[in-house]
Amino acid sequence: MEDNKKTPCESKSEECCESKKTFEMGLVFAAVAFALTTLTALFWDVTVAVITLAAEAALFGVLVARKEKTEAIRGVVEAFLLEFLYVMVRGLVLICNRFFATPFGWLRLPKVSSIIDQVFGVFFYLVGIAVAVFAVLALIKVFSGKVPTCFLTKSLAEKVLGIFVPKPKAPKTAPAPAPQAAPAPAPQQYRPAPAPAYQPAPQQQVYQPAPQQAPAQPAPQQQASGEWICPTCGSANTGNFCVKCGNRRI
Repeated sequence: MEDNKKTPCESKSEECCESKKTFEMGLVFAAVAFALTTLTALFWDVTVAVITLAAEAALFGVLVARKEKTEAIRGVVEAFLLEFLYVMVRGLVLICNRFFATPFGWLRLPKVSSIIDQVFGVFFYLVGIAVAVFAVLALIKVFSGKVPTCFLTKSLAEKVLGIFVPKPKAPKTAPAPAPQAAPAPAPQQYRPAPAPAYQPAPQQQVYQPAPQQAPAQPAPQQQASGEWICPTCGSANTGNFCVKCGNRRI
């Protein structure tokens, strides 16, 4: 029995083909919408403007009903908004024209009223040319395979698309696992540092004063020359014999 399951590559290829077809269809719708806007800008008529706006709104409704992506709808939305702004500006300018020209008609000054009409007519013509140029530039982008955009309606188109086109839901992803905290290092046991070996301090030498030398005893005064002491009786004599004991001088 054959397996009818599609491989991921085949599914992805089919999605790419489907997306390409949707984008091409959006470009075709955008080309039609900008062509209608160009027609309205070059050949102004209230009936033409109403018909083209209704046609562009219908194209937009078809794309929204098909739940197409934003890229496929943006061109139609911008074409519709560009023509809508053109109609609004033209209507406001027409009101201003009537406001300034009508009083001069009442005052029976047809020339002044005619000049005012001509000035506003030139303004209408220039605005129509500008809108047609923007629409033609968008058509050139469409034919080159790009999404048409106009700086006049870009921000407004994004707001409209945000209202009518649901945003694609982001695929649900499994929550990332919480990072595990690194295990705390084991507390180091306190080990007292080994006590240094006791070394006795060097003993200071006690100052010992140098022994005092005994004062030299004065030498006995030499006896007077010729005088001698008798060792027997201790009397002093000058001759060779002791005058007291009679001993001989040694």
